[in-house]
Amino acid sequence: MVNIDISVLFQIGNFLLLIWLMNIVLYKPVRSILIQRKEKIDQLGTDIKKFELEASNKNKQYNEGINNAKKSGIEKKENLLLEAQEEEKKIIGEIVKANQIKLEETKKKISLDIKKAKEELSGELDVFAREICNKILGRSI
Repeated sequence: MVNIDISVLFQIGNFLLLIWLMNIVLYKPVRSILIQRKEKIDQLGTDIKKFELEASNKNKQYNEGINNAKKSGIEKKENLLLEAQEEEKKIIGEIVKANQIKLEETKKKISLDIKKAKEELSGELDVFAREICNKILGRSI
């Protein structure tokens, strides 16, 4: 059987002293470490959400930048094509104009050559007529 005497009181006092010392030496530091770890995990979770939001925003900005660059590129391409078409029309117009001038000059030259040839041949018409008659008739006129 258990005898209740003063040693039980010492045992209870010893137990309470041990709990108090363990609380100071072991439980409080462990609890503070657990609290710090929980705060750090919560902070990391908040940071992760913040970084995910920033990444999402940057991804949207990147996609908008890509789309804007594409639109800008397409507009520049269309502008360059229009400028090239205008330049092409201008060059073709100049070539057509130059060719028309050359054609007119050639026509005038041919016309002058024909006129000159007619004048030369009309002067010799009597000579040719006599020679043809001589050849056809076999005698001279």
